[in-house]
Amino acid sequence: MTDLIVERIEAFRSPRGQLLAERHNRGHTLYRADTGTRVARLRPGCDSTLWGVACRFGNRGNRRMATVKLSDEALLAFLQSHPRFRDRVASIASAVGNLDGDLAEADTAEERLVEEMRLLGQEALQGWADERVEATERDVRGQAGMHRQGKKNSAGTRNSARS
Repeated sequence: MTDLIVERIEAFRSPRGQLLAERHNRGHTLYRADTGTRVARLRPGCDSTLWGVACRFGNRGNRRMATVKLSDEALLAFLQSHPRFRDRVASIASAVGNLDGDLAEADTAEERLVEEMRLLGQEALQGWADERVEATERDVRGQAGMHRQGKKNSAGTRNSARS
């Protein structure tokens, strides 16, 4: 029995190299033909018509991300208080404007921007986690009867007699 999706994937000529695909567990796994490295996992979407990562990231129905409008001053204040995030946004702006002059082809620009967005996500999540740790520490320190544990001063009890 032939799988038409596997045939279509393997017939596709990507500029990044040949792909191989195999079907298992109600989906398809794509591999690079030259290295055998796993590239992607495709599974039917929530409504059985979409393929990709929609369900993987919790996209349930038509729920949209919240949009917040910040004033220029509020955005600048945020970027100044998060320097790593600011540096990543500056790097993305540099890529979009091709300020280094090294993004002459669409493939190169795409690879750079995808990597920049991945790193932006890492910085955003790290910033969120750091703020959550600080908030939790403040809450715990504010509770009655809580104290910070320090290093032990004693190495234990000494043997008083030898046998």
